[in-house]
Amino acid sequence: MTEIFELSLTQLDRGLRKHDFSLVEVVESLARRIEDREAETRAFTSLDLDRVRAQLDQVPSQSRETAICGIPFGVKDIFNTSDWVTAYGSDIYEGHQPVSDAAIVSQLRSAGGVVMGKTVTTEFAFMVPGPTTNPYDVGATPGGSSSGSAAAVGAGMVPAALGNQVVGSVIRPAGYCANVAMKPTLGALHGGEGLSLSQLHVGVHAASLEDMWTVAYEIGNRAGGDPGYPGLYGAADLAPSTKPRSLIVMETEGWGARDARTVRAFDALLNQLSTSGVE
Repeated sequence: MTEIFELSLTQLDRGLRKHDFSLVEVVESLARRIEDREAETRAFTSLDLDRVRAQLDQVPSQSRETAICGIPFGVKDIFNTSDWVTAYGSDIYEGHQPVSDAAIVSQLRSAGGVVMGKTVTTEFAFMVPGPTTNPYDVGATPGGSSSGSAAAVGAGMVPAALGNQVVGSVIRPAGYCANVAMKPTLGALHGGEGLSLSQLHVGVHAASLEDMWTVAYEIGNRAGGDPGYPGLYGAADLAPSTKPRSLIVMETEGWGARDARTVRAFDALLNQLSTSGVE
């Protein structure tokens, strides 16, 4: 028999709509999974299941205003949370309590998502790793910097989690921990995290492509959609796209190992850009 924690976010939403189970049952199933796996995986910096249960009192048991309403999420400890300690993976900020939520957390809550706990990040989302282990091999790295978010999803402790990256801090740990993630268009998901680099992208970890896109859609819509790519979230009133005047193609060392399908796809993209007036 399939346990509730094994269900994808999409399946959880469907089951809640059909009254197959309640939000309380969802949280209790995930809580049992956390009790089984967290001591070994160490994906969370902060966990308070009683607080999570209390949050459910603010969500009608079967309210499905959005696909993520009442669903518990992991939130990388680089994002400010007004009701959870945010230490940015550093001893310097041990016990630090922000006065407000990061934009992405506010959008998550606005869409009905519930913060299950804060997940491990490398120090300041940079180089120094945290204690998290790979959920499939405790002797292997979970990847960074979104280590805890990827491991929590990979271990089935939450159906989805928030992360961020400049280069590979979302997609790398997702690959290591067997979940799906993307690096969306810069600005598609607004962060407001404690460490704000101009090129920092907010991303989502989930168990499937459908789940990952559902979360991105729901929280992206809270901010009016992607300002750089009209139509990404299906909204008709987004700001016009900002198109560059010129681009440089850099064929780095790895380009020599590309396959023919990748070459065709990339060339097609370049042709599309050129046709649209980009030099």
